[in-house]
Amino acid sequence: MLADLMQNVDLGDTGIWLPSAIGFACGCLTTLFVQATVRRPQRSQPATPEKCAPPKKPGLQELAAMGVSAEKRGTVRRSGNAIPVFVGEGDGVPVRGYVVDRSAGGIGLALDHSLPLGTIVRVRPSKAPDTAPWVEVQVKSCRAEGTEFELGCQFLKLPPFNVMLLFG
Repeated sequence: MLADLMQNVDLGDTGIWLPSAIGFACGCLTTLFVQATVRRPQRSQPATPEKCAPPKKPGLQELAAMGVSAEKRGTVRRSGNAIPVFVGEGDGVPVRGYVVDRSAGGIGLALDHSLPLGTIVRVRPSKAPDTAPWVEVQVKSCRAEGTEFELGCQFLKLPPFNVMLLFG
């Protein structure tokens, strides 16, 4: 059957079959070359129980080296210059205090007296213009630091950015 086909083919006309044959041969050689030179990834063998160890929990030093904090807060806390503020509790006369650190979620206050956890107070920078609003915060933590008390406070409602800037 192949012999019958070959009798009907005119090999004298190389304008059609010669470029096709050369292209086919080059394609085959290229494929063989690529398969021979390009490394295939080795299949990893399934892990056996003796090769597996439970993952080690990183310690505080490793977490700090990775930039991970042990704190639960969702925003970064920044310290800076202490900003004098007025702190108002209920309808009482505002007392003086200082913002000692701040984050997008709240502020750290330094007062000369403690406040119970859950207390809601109003805070306003003492050097702010009279038009600056009071910001309501809730006391989330309170600890003695020397003769002062440091209160961790969370904003009840996130103040506008221009008001946040007044706290440092």
